[in-house]
Amino acid sequence: MIAVILSGHGGFASGLAKAVFQVIGEQPQFKFIDFPEEATTPQLEVSMREAINEVDSGEGIVFLTDLLGGTPFRTASLISQERDDVQVVTGTNMQMAAEMLLERD
Repeated sequence: MIAVILSGHGGFASGLAKAVFQVIGEQPQFKFIDFPEEATTPQLEVSMREAINEVDSGEGIVFLTDLLGGTPFRTASLISQERDDVQVVTGTNMQMAAEMLLERD
């Protein structure tokens, strides 16, 4: 199963994850990472790498991010350049996140 890591500014990731869980339930191999105003880019990178270690099953990872060019997108993109099995998608909304989680087998 493809692992999914959701990240975005402020409480975007946790808020979207909560809404998605309400509709489709808790999901395996899924992590969400908020990027609050007080956080730094290195802290976000550490959180993303920890999430990869927790959810990676060897079948690939997709980062879902909020804004093209934003720090979560750029950090995930730099990580994706290190591995062929990591992709980054931006412009995430609830429909996209739910479909990704339901159709990743």
